[in-house]
Amino acid sequence: MIPKVNKSVIYLIFCVLETEVFEKLNKSRKDFIVSVLWHILSIKGKINFLQFGRFSSLGEQTFRNQFEKKFDFFAFNKQLINQVASGERLIAFDPSYIPKAGKAT
Repeated sequence: MIPKVNKSVIYLIFCVLETEVFEKLNKSRKDFIVSVLWHILSIKGKINFLQFGRFSSLGEQTFRNQFEKKFDFFAFNKQLINQVASGERLIAFDPSYIPKAGKAT
């Protein structure tokens, strides 16, 4: 079962994709990006192409083919932050995924 993502989140994603930064993307590519982000937010557990294909109306191969095309996630995140956040911003880095052993930590 996939939990429902808030409609305002989907609306926010569409608003970011409608900015001038992403005007070169066609409608099918924008719909695909929305689908990917929606599934990332709603699938519990591991996220991979097999899971995308399992929980989506699109096939696994479609996700593989679409991910071969370039998409500027940095610009997307920047536009999203500019729309949602106001005032001062802080960037944090969590290196908890780096393996640690002995005195090399």
